Amino acid sequence: MDGDGRYWLALEIATGIGHSVVKILSTRYGSAEEIFRAPEQELASIEGVPPRSVEAIKAFSDWETVDAEFEKLAKSRYGILPLNDPEYPSLLYNIHSPPPCLLTLGKVLPADDLAIAIVGSRLPDRYGRTVTETLAGELAALGITVVSGMARGIDSAAHEAALKRGGRTIAVLGSGIDVVYPRENEELYESIAENGAILSEFFMGTAPLAQNFPRRNRIVSGLSLGVVVVQASEKSGSLISASFALEQNREVFAVPGNVDRKLSKGPNYLIKRGAKLVETVDDILGEVGAL
Repeated sequence: MDGDGRYWLALEIATGIGHSVVKILSTRYGSAEEIFRAPEQELASIEGVPPRSVEAIKAFSDWETVDAEFEKLAKSRYGILPLNDPEYPSLLYNIHSPPPCLLTLGKVLPADDLAIAIVGSRLPDRYGRTVTETLAGELAALGITVVSGMARGIDSAAHEAALKRGGRTIAVLGSGIDVVYPRENEELYESIAENGAILSEFFMGTAPLAQNFPRRNRIVSGLSLGVVVVQASEKSGSLISASFALEQNREVFAVPGNVDRKLSKGPNYLIKRGAKLVETVDDILGEVGAL
């Protein structure tokens, strides 16, 4: 494993630097080690790098945690995909604050730049599952990578449908790369790794805590040309993914539902505020010009 990975892990957990600043520094230095070794005055002279970020770099001292993670990864089947790697997803790289590095299982391919995220309720009804399976399956059959968060319900249905059609799919975890959540998705986890990629910005062993999922959601949208929301309540995390998509200048799509259903509140809310209404895969393809 490349020794520079150790320094990328440090940039991932260091507080006070800011991921957007790491992106600037990565462009300047290329190597994460060089970022840490750069003179303080030199760092301070770089446009877009505030004093607090320079101070955070120079003050970083948690090398024990970094080295423990680096050693665990070196002995595992997981990899480190840093921001300066040519294989780092270009769509994700282009957001304002991309993760300094991703932990990976499987492989991210250039073809994954043609990707659509499908997200939604953990407790969908038959209608929601059917729509998800149809959309994900048809996208996969067209060579479009399906991205989601491997949660119960809509997420899992999207991954499974893409795999069933022989397509690629990427799962972004809100836990450590080695923590399968929910546990019943162990078989799905392995299938995704074999036919796509599992990604996480959290260190190994990290539990799936509630505060992790918004961070995961920004990666789900960042990896995608657009986000499709299928069945979600008004307070669903899927709406967070849609919000990130708007911030990242990505398309937002929503599947309409019955006005008297709680699971329709989220998508219908998005449609009223300008999301593209989706009935068939053509509604997605017609809006995402790159496809």
